[in-house]
Amino acid sequence: MNKPKIALLIDLGSLKVSCEGYQKLAAEIENSYEIAYVKFYSYVAKRNRDFNEFIAAKGYDAVTPVASKKRNRLDSRQIIDGTKIAAG
Repeated sequence: MNKPKIALLIDLGSLKVSCEGYQKLAAEIENSYEIAYVKFYSYVAKRNRDFNEFIAAKGYDAVTPVASKKRNRLDSRQIIDGTKIAAG
């Protein structure tokens, strides 16, 4: 049986879990869905060291934070990317 596909658009700036924790969450998601696409936002190699090798090994997309004076602001790129993925 084919599982429905899912895209994960993850904001590392607000994620309060280690890379190991993320991998466990992804394994849980894979029980019900096929992870078709993953993109990490607010990625800073120095701050997200535990994710560096994982992202490179999997070939996932990662983008650096948008310069903003407001903290905890939703990255508009997530909305744009989500809309593009949903459209097709």
